Amino acid sequence: MQLGTTANKPSEQAEASFQNMNNIRNQLQFMPVTLFNNGIKLDCYAILDNCSSCSYILSKTAETLQCKPSQQLQLSVRGAFSKDKVSSSLVRLSIGPHNATKPTFTLKSVYYVGALSFDAIDVNNLNKTCSLYNQLLHVNFPELGDNTVQILLGVDAFWKIAERDIRKGPTGTPYAVKNLLGWTFTGPLNKKSSSSGSNSHSTNFIDLNDQEDANLTKLVEKFWKVEGSGIQEDNKATDSDKSKRQLRFMEKSIEHDEDRYKINQLWKNEKKMPNNYLVARAQLLSLQKRLRKDPETMQVYEKSLTTDLENNYLMHVTVQDPQPELLWYLPHHPLTNPNKPGKVRRVANAASTYKGVSLNSCLEAGPDLLNNMFGLLLRFREKPVVVSVDIEGMFVQIGIKDEDQNALCFLWPTKNGIKQYQYTRLIFGAKCSPSIAIFALRQTAADYCVTKPIIAQLLHKSFYMDDFVHSFNTTHEARGSATQLKTSLRQGGFNLTKFVSNSNDAIYSIDGGEVSTNATVHRVLGVKWDTTDDTIFVQPTTKLTNTTSSTL
Repeated sequence: MQLGTTANKPSEQAEASFQNMNNIRNQLQFMPVTLFNNGIKLDCYAILDNCSSCSYILSKTAETLQCKPSQQLQLSVRGAFSKDKVSSSLVRLSIGPHNATKPTFTLKSVYYVGALSFDAIDVNNLNKTCSLYNQLLHVNFPELGDNTVQILLGVDAFWKIAERDIRKGPTGTPYAVKNLLGWTFTGPLNKKSSSSGSNSHSTNFIDLNDQEDANLTKLVEKFWKVEGSGIQEDNKATDSDKSKRQLRFMEKSIEHDEDRYKINQLWKNEKKMPNNYLVARAQLLSLQKRLRKDPETMQVYEKSLTTDLENNYLMHVTVQDPQPELLWYLPHHPLTNPNKPGKVRRVANAASTYKGVSLNSCLEAGPDLLNNMFGLLLRFREKPVVVSVDIEGMFVQIGIKDEDQNALCFLWPTKNGIKQYQYTRLIFGAKCSPSIAIFALRQTAADYCVTKPIIAQLLHKSFYMDDFVHSFNTTHEARGSATQLKTSLRQGGFNLTKFVSNSNDAIYSIDGGEVSTNATVHRVLGVKWDTTDDTIFVQPTTKLTNTTSSTL
């Protein structure tokens, strides 16, 4: 279990930096911070150790802050070459940026130890190093009264501070990382001779007692999963031969005409289905009877058919003789959304069965290409200027190839009897539709963003189905990216609409873009976002009542 004490070879002294064979010192990640407790504050240097599953503070520092030790325990300190027992206690304290007047957050369980075996921070040499690199010119570290490392921040603190920016230069040069507490420094320093004349390397390990080891292992694993959420490349879509086969099929099938992408559905086996006309007709008559009791919904539902015909989302067809080998009728029903009053969506029931067969039973779901929502929310709150926007009718902007359209028929009642229609676009309700829609979106990046890698990355990483949300450093960057994104998606047949931002200048008069209403509260990724004070919140949909023994 990796936590945060050090062991070395050949000497037992651990260092906050190590020397390689070229005598270049490489500084571990550190930063100045301010510690708070009991009305006392103290400026000191901290080491950040993402291989440590908890945080540690020097006993003398804890005593200066008047931290009261709580739980007593034995630590089993395991280095790369040794293992020792260390007595420790738990203390509570708060932390903030250097020179802060109030804390940013509280660490509830910090291990109180007699010594942290790190060298004092060589501030002068670090600042000289920063002055040599463009990416570090903005970084300057203060000379404190005591430049020794007094606190080690482990995974429990990483949950709270989260990386927000990184400034890198050429390979092999130092770099700076910004988090909630300020800028940290890591990487090679100026060449400098070791005082000992030997090359020391530090390796960080520590174990708690065996009883707690399993829980700490889970904590570290959980941290790394969260740390990489929506940031690292997500391989879930290609983690099996089946997913790879489906991706190859879509790559081969998809094509773009002058207006939009067209693709085949993801069939499991051969396209063979029984004729379910009589069952679909019975379900239609049942729906018609139900809608007669709700004339308002019926009127809107009928209007949806006219609108879809005008937009070429479907077409009227006549019964063929002989009937085609592939023919399937989809029952359908209206779907309303309380967040969108007055709007009714026609949903095809692709799960409806006849003789044990349904459209969905014949289709593959396709690879899971959805981005991680937690990662999207993190990037949404990462930078000051946020832009949110929707793809208008994402599914219906993707065409289904002619040979698959006979499996997408449905019936509609008219004054002159029942008519037959056929979808020509991707439908809501089909098992493979979400995967195909996201694939078409990413194909847009491949086809139309070859010279725009930043926009391509936004297309891959900043959409959750048809919802785009991303944060930017400046209004200029946000506006430029939103404009390029709209242009690129238009080439793929998609239209961006309902632009929302916490900065009106970022989305004002984007070419052909519909800016959302003047409302200040909008829904983003399942939460509510107040663009005026730039906060997100969740509002309960049910009234909370007092719990009594009778309700239990």
